[in-house]
Order: sequence, then C-alpha cells, then structure tokens
Amino acid sequence: MNIFLLAILAHLLSDFVLQPKGMIDLKRNNCLKGYFFHGVIVFLTLVLLSWFFNLRLVLIYSFLVTAVHLIVDWAKEGLLRLKTGPVFELNLFFIDQLLHFSAIYLIGMRVFGPSLFTVFTELEQPVFLESARLQGVIASPYLLYLLIFYIVVIFAGAVMLEKLLKILNYQGGDNHLPSGRYIGMVERALILTLVVFGSVSSLALVLAAKSLARFAKLSDQQFAEYYLFGTLNSMLIALIAGLILRQLLIIA
Repeated sequence: MNIFLLAILAHLLSDFVLQPKGMIDLKRNNCLKGYFFHGVIVFLTLVLLSWFFNLRLVLIYSFLVTAVHLIVDWAKEGLLRLKTGPVFELNLFFIDQLLHFSAIYLIGMRVFGPSLFTVFTELEQPVFLESARLQGVIASPYLLYLLIFYIVVIFAGAVMLEKLLKILNYQGGDNHLPSGRYIGMVERALILTLVVFGSVSSLALVLAAKSLARFAKLSDQQFAEYYLFGTLNSMLIALIAGLILRQLLIIA
C-alpha cells in the first residue's frame, strides 16, 4: 500500500471535487472563512482515506500537509490580487499544484520515512472482517491509479482548460456555460477510457460527434479557432493521461 497515492488522491478530491466556487471566491476575497473550511476538507479527506494506517502518524502528516496547503493557497491568492492575466494565472496554477505535490512528498518522507513509496505495514488492526476487506479494496494500486487519473482528467482538466481558453480572449465561447464544461468532462473521460483499453481508433468518433453538434457555428473563423484550440487541448490532456495510466496499470 502506498500512502503517497492516497495523499495525492486526497489532495485532488479536496482541491477539485470538494471545493465549490463559493469557497474559491471567499479565498480570493481573503476571507478567513474560506480558508478555514477548505482546510477542514483537506485535513478530513486525507485522514478518512488513510485512517487505517498508524493513526498517530496519519494525524501528524494530515495536519502538516493541511497547514502547508493553506499557506500555498494564501500566497497564490495574494499574487493573483497583485497581478492578473490569463498566462500568469495558467503558470501560477501549475506552480501551485507543483508546490502542493512537493509538500505531500517531502512531508511524507519526513513523517513516514522511506516507507512512503513502499508497502506500509503499520496498519491498525481491523475490528471487523468488513473493515479488513475495505482496507484491501482501498489498498489496491489499480483503484488508486484509476481514481487519480480520472479526477485529474475530468476535474483538474476542466480547470486547466478554462485557463487555457482565457488566453484566446474569445467572448463567444461556451466553455463558461455548464453544458460546455460538462461536455468537455464527458469527452475527456471517454478518451481516457478508450486509450486505456487500447481503442485509440475510436477517438475519431468522439471528435466527429462533438464537431457535428457545432457544425453550424464552424463557419465563424474566430469560433472555429476557439473550438479547435479547446478540443485539441482537451484531447491532449486525456490522451497523455491515458497513455501514462495504461503503462502504470501494466506495471502495478
């Protein structure tokens, strides 16, 4: 069992799935309430996913990761208040995530030592047989890899794509609408699934179906460029993730 994978999964869930827009707005306005509730979510998500390890070490690790997470978020929002621009926001997004992952790794190496990347044996004794079975399910590297990559592609990919599309400064796009966002999520999930199962040739069907729905608007050159830029980047995110995930599943 690799606690590092669980920590990555907890981070992705708390940052991209369990963080509503209202909480992001509170943090952007430097409201302590937003940071407090986000910190609670980060802490509880990590603890709940890894409670069956040595609980004392898990609590220490979760507290330190949460503290650093909030500091990084506070610094990021402070920089966004000082400077704006789509390219700056995109670069800051990547730096922010890199710092979070680095903190998860470095703090984990300090708390757990070399066992962070190996089978961690200090499990709490399960009280019930069902608890032992649950541990076995959660401990599966296949399940963790699948959850991590699908969250990255579907949810983190949506945030990344929104920041990429802002660079074009096209006002007529529909990516800001719920329908456009959800279509992109389903599109990337399908592409990831097809790549993992080796059905790369089926990607043409996904692109054709999406293009058919936008066929009437493709005569507008600005929209066509916006559409092509968004679609290709969306497919690229899912394609790269699918190729990496496929190799990881083979190795695991």
